[in-house]
Amino acid sequence: MNLPCEECVKTSNHCCKTDIRLSIPEMIVMVELAVELKKDFVFGSIPGSDTEFLILPNEPGLDITTTDCIFLGSDGKCEIYEQRPYVCRAYGTNDLRCRYECSNISTKEEIEKLTKNDIRMLDKIAFDNSNQVFEKYGDKLVKF
Repeated sequence: MNLPCEECVKTSNHCCKTDIRLSIPEMIVMVELAVELKKDFVFGSIPGSDTEFLILPNEPGLDITTTDCIFLGSDGKCEIYEQRPYVCRAYGTNDLRCRYECSNISTKEEIEKLTKNDIRMLDKIAFDNSNQVFEKYGDKLVKF
């Protein structure tokens, strides 16, 4: 299976956007893949974080929440599917539910009608419906 799903990727509201946060090891791999695939990109750290990064198309002023991931092919499939970052692997699993599945939204027409605010609300619902690490392993949580 190649995510995003066939219906979702036909819309502008699919989940493969440039706002995907990457760890340092993931960033290294993504930069190497971007160079190998001859992508025009920039990368940088998330403001206030030394451990989270973004990789973006080299387009000043873009909106990271609406611009497609540089690895999303014109056919709607991930060009680096086998090497995709962890968050992309987890999305749609029990640990990180799909925003549309949790809200019983399944057609491209329903998905395309959603606004940014609608999507934020759906993401909160999906997050609340996900199996939370703290709930599963709360007895292992210690403060340092």
